[in-house]
Parts: sequence; structure tokens; C-alpha cells
Amino acid sequence: MGYASIQVVFLTRDLGAGAAQVGVVLAVAGSGGLFGAALSGRVATRFGPARGFLMCEALAAPMALLGPIGTGGAGLALFAAAGFGTGLGVVASNILTSTFRQRYCPAGMFGRITASTSALNYGAIPLGGLLGGLLGEAIGVRETMISMAVVQLLSVAILLLSPLRPLRDFPAPRRRAEPVLHPALHTGRADRDIPCE
Repeated sequence: MGYASIQVVFLTRDLGAGAAQVGVVLAVAGSGGLFGAALSGRVATRFGPARGFLMCEALAAPMALLGPIGTGGAGLALFAAAGFGTGLGVVASNILTSTFRQRYCPAGMFGRITASTSALNYGAIPLGGLLGGLLGEAIGVRETMISMAVVQLLSVAILLLSPLRPLRDFPAPRRRAEPVLHPALHTGRADRDIPCE
């Protein structure tokens, strides 16, 4: 969000884009998310959900770094392509992790887990926007966007060093063991006295 909060300022001040150009660039960049949503299932099937998640994150982070390095008309095209790739990777990885949560978490805990995740994610949005604006004012808009992209790259490095890296699939949920019933209950003779064991 620190990156996204100042991208319009970057496009207009640093790249000299007009209102229509900004709209086109952001529309092209935003369409990457649609492709990410459409491709996430295929990525999971072909590479596995865990490996696909890492691949999507590894695509998104360097693409974010490409956005603020261009200048002029070429910079606008580069920013649009970078936004497309970032959106594709982020949306696909979000779908893969959301699907994992739905499959892994017990049904009785899913609401609390979703609420906690949403509070952390959405709670960070205003903080990221504030941080992006403050840094943009202090060190420059382009420099702030590059800094935010570097932070994203570091987060991918943490993922690649985690126990998730060698996995093809996310961990499967642990199933509760079925209760062991006395043999008399399986034969329909439940009306007889069943000795305690």
C-alpha cells in the first residue's frame, strides 16, 4: 500500500502522464489481477499449490521493482507491464493461500481465522498509505517506490528460506480419529449389556 498510495503522483510528476494516460496505465496494470485469478487453478494443478504460491510471489516482487525505474513514455509502458505482473502474482498467490486456509482450518475456527487475517491485512492498508506518503515527501516518490519494492523482495527471500520452499503441496489437515466403538455397537446388539473395558 505504501507503493500503491503514491503511484499516481509518480505517474504524473515523474513520468509526465496526463489524466487519460494514468487511467490507461492503471487499467492495464489492474487487469493483471484478472489474469491471476483465472490462472491460479492451472498453476496449482501443474506445479502444486505451495510451489505455485512461491512462484507467484517470486513473480510479483521483481515486477514491482521494475515499475519505478523507467522514464518518459517507455517508463509508462514499463510501469503498466510491471503492474500487470505484480497484480497477476499477488492475486494468484492470495487465491492459493485462501484456498489452503479453507481446506486446512477447522470449520469452527474458520470465521475467527478469517477475521484475524482480515484485521491484519486491512488494518495495514492505512498505515502503508501513510508510510508511503511520508517517505515520498521525505526521500522522493521514486525512491520510496523502489524501497517498497525492495521490502517486497526481502519478504520473498524469507519465504524461499522457509520450510515451505521444498513443498509441492501445502500441508494437509489433520483428521480427527474416529471414535472406537465397542464391537456390540457395530452388530446392532446395542441393547445388551456392554462391559466396561
